[in-house]
Amino acid sequence: MTDAPTPASTTHRVAEVLLALGRGDEWKGVSSLARDLALGKAVVHRILQTLAGSGLVKYDAQRRQYALGPAAHALAAVESRRDRLLWAGSPAIAHLGQLTGETTTLVERVGHERIYIDQVESSQHIRISIRVGDTYPLAHGASGQSILAFLPPDDIDLA
Repeated sequence: MTDAPTPASTTHRVAEVLLALGRGDEWKGVSSLARDLALGKAVVHRILQTLAGSGLVKYDAQRRQYALGPAAHALAAVESRRDRLLWAGSPAIAHLGQLTGETTTLVERVGHERIYIDQVESSQHIRISIRVGDTYPLAHGASGQSILAFLPPDDIDLA
């Protein structure tokens, strides 16, 4: 019995199309993307149509080409903001953790939730630890409560 190569998943193909649009020239046609990615033109076209519907890619009908869209740029902006927050906040939580001997965390507000983006864990035997990337409602926990305390009333969902 021979092991046949498994075809790439749809998710993998979608990621490849997005990554290809992010490299080199801003605008690309279906044929050039299909050739570069060794995929069928129909497959690439379906992927691009789906991505265009979500704003991850945009289509120029005159050129008949695609480029990364506003939703892709918004995702990049979120990551860039998170990188700046990490750069600015990580030394502060490291210093605070050293002063207190306790676990310190860095969180970012995302809507009505908070996401943990960094942690300095206590060296004590009994300690609290989180997983970076976990999200929790703002109403739960000290960091969420501190964010809520400084939000304008219109931003607080009391439901």
